Amino acid sequence: MRFLIKQLMVLEHKYLRHIRKHKLLAKIVHEHLFSIKEQALARGLAIGLFWTCIPMPFQMFPAALFCWLGFANLPVAIVAVWISNPFTYLPIFYVEYSIGAFLFHRGEEKILSFEEFNSRYAEIAQSLGKVYLIVLEGALVMGVALAIIGYLVGPALSRYLLSIHPRYANFTDSRARARAHAQLRNSRKK
Repeated sequence: MRFLIKQLMVLEHKYLRHIRKHKLLAKIVHEHLFSIKEQALARGLAIGLFWTCIPMPFQMFPAALFCWLGFANLPVAIVAVWISNPFTYLPIFYVEYSIGAFLFHRGEEKILSFEEFNSRYAEIAQSLGKVYLIVLEGALVMGVALAIIGYLVGPALSRYLLSIHPRYANFTDSRARARAHAQLRNSRKK
């Protein structure tokens, strides 16, 4: 947890302070990308949970773009995107396939059990166009549902983080950020 809070001071690092002075970089790197305010954290969690459900490679890039456009917390979104990884792809795709087949293809497609889905994976991969459409439909439904849940849970998570480290409550305020940075520097000297 302490590592996450220290990472929020990334723009205060001695080698990265010049970003604020550079006009183009200052427009790209917002302070909101690292804010632990309730709304920024909730938006970051929602964006990350949505993009973790979308079956595509490099999900972090659209998540980062949407964080930048929506003034959301970037580290939280990236960590949420990492829920989908090579170990969890197959179960996530199966749930998305089941949701898509149930909601949009009731009479047309037989919903396979997880064992059938896993054993017939090569056969399913050959008919990838039809199956991918079913998975994508389920992914959109599941992504929107998880994003709504993440947006509702985000403020509680933010309050929890601030209860652990109350000195970061006004982290986006420059004076409070300077005080927190000085406190951290003084605690290192002791």
